Amino acid sequence: MARSGMTKREVSGLLNLPYSKICYWTADIHNSNSRISGSVERIVAEVIEKGYFFPKKAQLNTCRIIKQSLGLRLVKLNEKWILYLPSDKDNAMKAMLGKSNFNYLSNHRLATIKRLFYGDKAKF
Repeated sequence: MARSGMTKREVSGLLNLPYSKICYWTADIHNSNSRISGSVERIVAEVIEKGYFFPKKAQLNTCRIIKQSLGLRLVKLNEKWILYLPSDKDNAMKAMLGKSNFNYLSNHRLATIKRLFYGDKAKF
């Protein structure tokens, strides 16, 4: 039923089974009515287009799943998160600095931020 286009909620109600059980049994099935697959598609499209994406708190779990499956990086700086392509770390860092509205950056703070994006072994 889920493969034919019914939502998992509809299947749950029709079979009088818990929604969580239907989700467990049909975890590999994604249809066009699924909000999760649609949000994943939008996030991935933005990452591909811009090289980065600024998730909201509600999108963090989705971003963590995308990060693991697609090899992206997810970094937090001053309570703001960014999901980005490792090959686009320069663009992502500039976007993050622009979004953070820093008036002044010490060399130490800038080095700390660069370590977030480039890793611990980066030399500046």
